[in-house]
Amino acid sequence: EATEKLIADGKSNFERGVILAFGYDEEASGWQGAHHIGEFIEKKFGANSIEAIVDEGPVMFLDFMGDYYSMIISGEKGYSDLTVEVDTPGGHSSLPKDHTSIGMISKFIYDYENDPFEAILVPENPMMGFFECAAEQGHLPKPLADAGKNARFDEKARDVILSYSHDNTFLKYLLRTSQAIDIINGGDKANSLPRSVSAVINHRIVYGNDVDTVWSKAAKHGTTVAKKYNIGLTVNDEVLFPETENGNMVISYFGPPLKTAKPTSTKSEFWGEFTGLIKSFYEDEVYPEKFETGSKNFIITPSIMTGNTDTRHYWNLTDNIFRVQPGSLNMFEANVHGPNEWVDLETHLQSISFYYNYISHFSIKEE
Repeated sequence: EATEKLIADGKSNFERGVILAFGYDEEASGWQGAHHIGEFIEKKFGANSIEAIVDEGPVMFLDFMGDYYSMIISGEKGYSDLTVEVDTPGGHSSLPKDHTSIGMISKFIYDYENDPFEAILVPENPMMGFFECAAEQGHLPKPLADAGKNARFDEKARDVILSYSHDNTFLKYLLRTSQAIDIINGGDKANSLPRSVSAVINHRIVYGNDVDTVWSKAAKHGTTVAKKYNIGLTVNDEVLFPETENGNMVISYFGPPLKTAKPTSTKSEFWGEFTGLIKSFYEDEVYPEKFETGSKNFIITPSIMTGNTDTRHYWNLTDNIFRVQPGSLNMFEANVHGPNEWVDLETHLQSISFYYNYISHFSIKEE
């Protein structure tokens, strides 16, 4: 709609090309959509041929922590799904052993869920920049502000941030690897002991952790189960305990893993222009009345988000990837990924207006 409006307004004197790339399977990691788009663009224009990419992410204007924030997602967590399988001989349910394969995998899942990954904040995590900006420009509690100003070089300051974030649902998983048991299958019928049972665990890996961090935890809890029930254990194709007559547990990849993304620099000329465009858009055009009293600041920061996008398929095209979208709607209040997901008209119109400005600023020659 923004590009159609530009053309309708006679603004078609493009001095820089614009690519509108629409995949259809982002929720399935983009392997049939963005993957092929990225390959096509790289073949046509070459590696590092794109100045910048703006993709989905949180909204650009959010009332948060006592100020207004635009959290530009300049990095992205890694991703790993693991499959846990337990196989036992089975048999008639009238003569069960003390623990079935369902009981064994339940032990693993219970222990795994009760052992969350530790929070960590490393300089590579764009959240370091978030806390620095918030501390300098925002209305944070003084202990948190002091910590934000010193966190890059002071471990005790980082501990203050980690402690604060532990009880903040919004921030918690921006500083730790998440885990979620999302799929479980097993059992055939009520009078037959289950033979093969499986579960899938989803992980979003924070900066400072990697897939080896996940494998280490999986091996730890797998070892506990294997020893307790005298069964075999194989983790990532490595046999830790040989299969026994009681059964076997195998922990493997459910799908290809993803490393953490290279963070977009916040020191480039493009970052300055892009964030300046956002700032003027909201302060001067959309919500000037919100800034008349000066009680709240509009703070633009680097950040990450808890989920992932399909920009993994565009990493070869540019180092400037910004995962953010116009609007002021809290997406988690809009049933995101749930029934009756919605967007308000104001956010929809802001999207058209912002991209109209964005394309005009970066791509259209001034008359």
